[in-house]
Amino acid sequence: MPRRRIRTPRGWETAGSGPPPYPTLGYTATAFTLGPLMGSSKSLQARRYRAFLDRLRRARAESGLTQVELARAVRRPQTWVSKCELGERRVDFVELEDWAAACGKPLGYFSTRSLP
Repeated sequence: MPRRRIRTPRGWETAGSGPPPYPTLGYTATAFTLGPLMGSSKSLQARRYRAFLDRLRRARAESGLTQVELARAVRRPQTWVSKCELGERRVDFVELEDWAAACGKPLGYFSTRSLP
């Protein structure tokens, strides 16, 4: 069976020849294994952040504001509101204060500490 020639950043090479595409650093597979506590902690954080995003959307909807109206109230573009609600952009504390004031909600409304 003839060997295939493939295009690589270094030029044309025969498949299966040459060094591996990534250097082996000598780490064992267990060096990258995360313990069960780390996995559950990240999972909890992800779940809490999804709940937080839901509360952002719900606060705006319950206050009867559109994304455009909320954006005007917090002096941001509408795309900023959309990205925050979708989780594409993280919301810092000062921004959350402005969001809560515009929606007429207390900061505690956005808390996710009570999630299991």
